[in-house]
Amino acid sequence: MMPMTARFLFTLLAMISLASGHSIAQTAPSVPSAQNSITRIGEAKVGFVHNERILRESPAGIRIAAKLEKEFEKRRADVKVNADRIAELQKQLDRSGVTMPESERRVRERDLSSLTRDFQRAQRELQEDVDLRTNEELRSLAARADKIIRKIAEAENFDIIFQQESVVFVAPRVDLTARVIKELGD
Repeated sequence: MMPMTARFLFTLLAMISLASGHSIAQTAPSVPSAQNSITRIGEAKVGFVHNERILRESPAGIRIAAKLEKEFEKRRADVKVNADRIAELQKQLDRSGVTMPESERRVRERDLSSLTRDFQRAQRELQEDVDLRTNEELRSLAARADKIIRKIAEAENFDIIFQQESVVFVAPRVDLTARVIKELGD
């Protein structure tokens, strides 16, 4: 079995070979053919896109963040009010719990426990709703960005365009992120 780096390199070479019209064997290449494939990488037109920057810096991404913030503003405020209320009740119980009758202390502890469970449920539901809406909005933006990336790739004959998740280093000359952000700016 090939190590992960060799497998990645072989997959990369196979993709480049296919893009350039060459075929490559399905088995691990011998050293001479691997060297020939590496030489062909220099002939391939390679690009790079940093998706996180697109989401964070594009006007559309900034609008989405503001829209989502506004959409969940009231629910977040309600959750914070409940958190503050729980903290205050806990302080009161800590301060006066020793001096109050045992039955009253148990009732307050039970009430505090119930409020804490309700708070945690509300907080969890809010987070799930935020995540769901964020994913919906980001999928839409990502689809638009993908169309722009494909348009650039086809117009300029790129053989392959990588995304940040699979790249350790990128020379600025192959980074297409700023162009995609510019074209997304509506």
